[in-house]
Amino acid sequence: MSKEHCIEELCDCGYEVEINNDWSDFDPGREFVACPFYLADGLGCTYFRWIAPEGTKWQRDLIIRLEKEKQELKDEVFNLKRQMDDMAHRKEETERIMKKLTKPS
Repeated sequence: MSKEHCIEELCDCGYEVEINNDWSDFDPGREFVACPFYLADGLGCTYFRWIAPEGTKWQRDLIIRLEKEKQELKDEVFNLKRQMDDMAHRKEETERIMKKLTKPS
């Protein structure tokens, strides 16, 4: 779950609740409000309320699949950037060697 913003509502322990999204497989993307210390060690406030209605199985499956595809694309972009950096480094090395080889003695 990720903190998005606060709304003007107080939890049972007096803190302003935060709007979050649940990213579990059962409720992916579903919004809820909770105490900033919801089930935290020591404080353990239990204030929690769903904002968005429960999604259908089809919606849940779609969101999970799209999140997985998004992560795969992020991984692919990361790997391609790493390959480009490696190729740029090899190009610099090759140019340095070529410069040494073509230098008149």
